[in-house]
Amino acid sequence: MSRRKCSTQPQFLASALLLAILLSSCSLPFSSEVQQGNGYPALSRLSWGSGEFSEASWSPNGQWVVVLAEQSNGSENWQVASPFGSYRHSLDSWNCGFGLDDYYYWLPNNELSCISLQGTFLIAPYPFTSPARLMLSAPLRPDAGGVWSEDGTFLLLTSLFDPRDPTHTVLLEDNLYYVQPNGTVNTSPIIVGCRRPAWVPHQLTLSYIDGVDLVTAPVTVKNGDLEVGASSILIKNIVADISADADVSSYAWDPSGNWIAVRYVNYQSGDKIYLVNAHNPQQTVDVVHADLAGQQMTDPMWSPDGKTLIAFGVNDGQPYAIAIADYLHSKGLQP
Repeated sequence: MSRRKCSTQPQFLASALLLAILLSSCSLPFSSEVQQGNGYPALSRLSWGSGEFSEASWSPNGQWVVVLAEQSNGSENWQVASPFGSYRHSLDSWNCGFGLDDYYYWLPNNELSCISLQGTFLIAPYPFTSPARLMLSAPLRPDAGGVWSEDGTFLLLTSLFDPRDPTHTVLLEDNLYYVQPNGTVNTSPIIVGCRRPAWVPHQLTLSYIDGVDLVTAPVTVKNGDLEVGASSILIKNIVADISADADVSSYAWDPSGNWIAVRYVNYQSGDKIYLVNAHNPQQTVDVVHADLAGQQMTDPMWSPDGKTLIAFGVNDGQPYAIAIADYLHSKGLQP
């Protein structure tokens, strides 16, 4: 497939040149760069070592990512890595996860937590080697994401088990529960039918996938109990195929709360990652186009400082960094 040269946009080129100088001075591990052309931003491939990567999430301080790595022999394991460095630590000893879904959750103080196969609640700070272990008060089967509150007093967790059901029958849809740091599970679901919960930045408002739509709902805490208000649709049809779990994982808020990175899934043509203006969802900005990048990209995640967007190649399983703040500035938009 032939590549078109980047269109000459002085502001964006100047920003890109400055970024290149900064990155070279910091010796960040970029191994190659993909020029999409047509005014789209360059994709700088990161060197995270051997393996194919997916399902990553960034620590609040920006120093670490927890990521699923698949090796050439087909084995998979979760790791903690420095996004722009050489540190990698295997989390095999944690024994968390039920498959390809993410079961690791960052606390606001940059500790890492997970739910193990045995129903153990684990939490550890850097270097993530000796987690504290607590038994959950009731069984949960994490399935489609989770997120800690900004004050670290509870973990919102999707589950395919009803913790009140001793038979552990798998539910037809994920429900949302909350777990306290001591392992106590609130056994009544606070949302029925919920995937990929995330906090709207700077608000006590939850976003999540409801069916095929991205919705938001206010959250209140009364007498130690959580209450979720009525939801409203923010982005319609964010999920192209409700049966495909991988498609559901691909949205991420930027730290300012102004933009949402979304993957539009189309395996025939037009597959892309784009941004949606959270305050005016009709305004969108395309970032990665599969036909120009040479492969589909998925699982966008925003750096905590808002400057970088990382997405993962579907074909090669490698992480690619995008200077997203510079790209928005080049279009006269605020990150």
